[in-house]
Amino acid sequence: MTTDTAVRVTRMVILDQSQSYAGSELLSLDHTYTGIVPLHEVPYVDFPELKLAEHETTEMPFRYVKDSSGQPIMPKVRLQPREDMAH
Repeated sequence: MTTDTAVRVTRMVILDQSQSYAGSELLSLDHTYTGIVPLHEVPYVDFPELKLAEHETTEMPFRYVKDSSGQPIMPKVRLQPREDMAH
């Protein structure tokens, strides 16, 4: 399980999601989860396969929480240029 998934699961299990949690996107939960979720009821997908192109896929070797449509909730990626590569 990735760190962001572990944080998401922890929040789902120990925090009441009916409260308002402003802030980090990393900690935000899918809007379909309300209330405290027992650990054994957290919906997971193991080793999801991601389609990168028409004939290219990759399998992620982790466990992710499923969203309401059954898809893994993946971290948002922001690419920033490295300073040593910018010149």
